[in-house]
Amino acid sequence: MLAVFAALLTLYLSTIIPTVVDEDSGELVSAAHVLGITHPTGYPLWTMLARGFDLLPLGGTSAYRVALLSAVSAAGAGALICWLAISLTGLPLAGIFAGLAFGLWFPSWSQAVLAEVYTFEGLWFALFLAALLRWGRDGSTRSVYWVALASGFASMHHRTGLLAVGPALASALWLTRPRRAGVWAWAAGAFLAPFRDLSWNYWAYGDIETCFEAGIVSGYPDGAYHPEAAVTRDQMAVYVSRAMAGGDAAVPAGPSTATFPDVPVGSWAFRYVEYAAANDVVQGYADRSYQPALPIDRGTMAVYVARAIAGGDSAVPDSGCTAPVFPDVPCDFWSRKYIQYIEQAGVTSGYPDGNYHPEYVVTRDQMAVYIAREF
Repeated sequence: MLAVFAALLTLYLSTIIPTVVDEDSGELVSAAHVLGITHPTGYPLWTMLARGFDLLPLGGTSAYRVALLSAVSAAGAGALICWLAISLTGLPLAGIFAGLAFGLWFPSWSQAVLAEVYTFEGLWFALFLAALLRWGRDGSTRSVYWVALASGFASMHHRTGLLAVGPALASALWLTRPRRAGVWAWAAGAFLAPFRDLSWNYWAYGDIETCFEAGIVSGYPDGAYHPEAAVTRDQMAVYVSRAMAGGDAAVPAGPSTATFPDVPVGSWAFRYVEYAAANDVVQGYADRSYQPALPIDRGTMAVYVARAIAGGDSAVPDSGCTAPVFPDVPCDFWSRKYIQYIEQAGVTSGYPDGNYHPEYVVTRDQMAVYIAREF
């Protein structure tokens, strides 16, 4: 495998073209040199890597250094094809022949010696096939990750990749034994999900995705949503403010002075808390504090959501209480009218035991459901 890579790379370097060849080549070299954007698909990953090659202290022209990426990609694809053939046949000679045949094939060789994007596509497709073979043998979730990664990059880099990746994936799915169907369904959901810790069959997936697409939730810096984490009062202000405003970008910056001393102007949640306060959704505590880090229970959640839906605290109607809607929310309960209001609005229907459980802490998956149901 390494011998095939070395042989092909040596051949490509000895025949590499040190200048631009056509308009695509010139455009791609220029884009790599200034980190610009080319014609569709834009080739973002290729452009960043090509810029890295362009910065190598190897002398020559930018076209020459960018063409090195094509040479390395083609040689890498040939080495992977060598590995694939050996893995399938058990014959090293067959692998060497397959790898060299690919590398010496005119379309491969001609694209490996100039600044172009096709050999990089070939490298990703070869990696995709290798991951697919590996998954077929060990059936591990780790291999499915590699299949998803390689197929994603192959499809993203050049549109022709879809013509190869699509049929290959369809064939793999068709040939997959029934006991593995669940793994593929999970992998497809994980690949399409907006957050890495959510799969398509998670109970609140649809509502979380709805909130994500509406610009109401954006997850954590690690790419996760953490659906079972408790919602705090600052996060609650974010949910309702984005929902009322119509997305994060529509929430204004906030006033020059803070309404609550514990949510100062520099706080990450300042503009959301201020927007919620300006719309009479939050009012703070008797000591004028907001207590942003306190977890939200379901009784308090009802207050936020009811005020946000109605347009402020004074707009939340009280339809009276002759009999409690929920056994654990009596008529004199402090947030009864808010709970009753969101129940009538279809935001919540309580738990299977018939109770509302106002003392339960609200989690991030539940909050997305409440927001998606009403806004």
